[in-house]
Amino acid sequence: MSLDTRGILQSIAPSHLAAETISISALVKALGMWLEYVPKENRFRELDNDELKGMIWSALDGRSYIHRGKGGDEEKQLYMNTKRSADIREAMIHLALERGIEKLPFWRHKCDDDPDPRYLLSVSNGLLDWRTGELIEATPRFVSTDCSDIGFDPNAVTFMWDMFLDEIFDGDHEQVELLHEVMGCILTGQHRFQKIFQLFGPPRSGKGTINLMLTRLLGMRSVASPRIKQIAEGGFGLQSLIGKKAAIVGDARLERGRKTSALTELLLSTSGGDLQTVQRKFKDDFVGYLPVQWMLMSNEPILMHDLTGTIATRMVLLETRRSFLGREDNTLFERDLLPEAAGVLNRCLEAARRLSKRGRFLVPSSIKGRQAEILREASTVTAFASECLIADSTGSTPKQDIYDAYERYCRGHGRIRADVNIFWRDLRTSGKFRDDMVKRVRIDGRRVQTVEGLQVHLDENALPFATEDDFPK
Repeated sequence: MSLDTRGILQSIAPSHLAAETISISALVKALGMWLEYVPKENRFRELDNDELKGMIWSALDGRSYIHRGKGGDEEKQLYMNTKRSADIREAMIHLALERGIEKLPFWRHKCDDDPDPRYLLSVSNGLLDWRTGELIEATPRFVSTDCSDIGFDPNAVTFMWDMFLDEIFDGDHEQVELLHEVMGCILTGQHRFQKIFQLFGPPRSGKGTINLMLTRLLGMRSVASPRIKQIAEGGFGLQSLIGKKAAIVGDARLERGRKTSALTELLLSTSGGDLQTVQRKFKDDFVGYLPVQWMLMSNEPILMHDLTGTIATRMVLLETRRSFLGREDNTLFERDLLPEAAGVLNRCLEAARRLSKRGRFLVPSSIKGRQAEILREASTVTAFASECLIADSTGSTPKQDIYDAYERYCRGHGRIRADVNIFWRDLRTSGKFRDDMVKRVRIDGRRVQTVEGLQVHLDENALPFATEDDFPK
């Protein structure tokens, strides 16, 4: 007689044993992953192969079952082996598989009155509709691998957090509002803006503290913290991004120039919402969308080369101004800021709603110069086109005049100019110039190539260096 106090199994068919295993814990098979619901964390977590096997053996090995033989029913013990375990796993797939799922989160057995999963935020005390502030009870029908460590309290406010931000941003109210919009955008998973966020500033200027707060608001298991080299090389390095809301790079360091192309490609494809195929060790490849948003933190802006300049247009920059190096308060976060986390959550949700209504990020006036620097590093030609070429349906400018202005622009910004053929090739990618805009006209008896529909406006007095200064050509 078995000492196992659980009920006697009526059958040892693989489908019956699979159903018995699944009944012990809420299991879902979706996007190539086995997901188990963890009630204490109000979220699903991915099981690896060993954990799944262990669950099967723990649920079934040594259990009693009814053996129906010619001499009548007889109670026997079930002993697991690798073949039986594999058969049960196959049967579990058919019982737990959610078909047609492209991304998390989603509803199992969806009802007509279930809220749109895109607008639900898992918090420690339930599921929050961030648009309305309505809090509903947590349920394993809502499949999400994210959950904030913070509970929702609509009456929570902030005081020390506001003082902290006012200090590190040196009273720049525009940047404080932008920070809350960035954090709110990541929290609520608004990927439609297709942005990459950068937070930079001197050492000990609050970047790590903001990282801690954002991680608590998202939930530690919702955040990946990859290394730049690890993700730039692709391969298995990308699997850490699966099921994460944010990828926060705490101390980003990057070589400048064309060596950044692999990282640029990855940032553009993930922020743009492109379908991804990610290799995973000892598992099936993940094919789906990575709803991860990037936050790069460093002492200086991360500059990347991109011929089209697209990477620069995706960047949202934030700059901390005041350093506390040598006079740090290492207890500040736990003592003063973490108790206000529920209030910070409210500030971020309010900012997320404001951002959603406006439909775009606003660039603080104090950051516009840095934004232009990012574009010049990505593509000097694209930056020149953005700053100096003006569309004018009645305008006409000689090609040589445009290139001469580009040369002066490069000297004025201390940049190495591209030769004339490379310049016109890169200018095509900027979207400001097409080959059919070139016309041949006669000026003072000479045939000159002109560009129709463009005017050049280069304010040489606004350049950092005088254009006659001696810079490499």
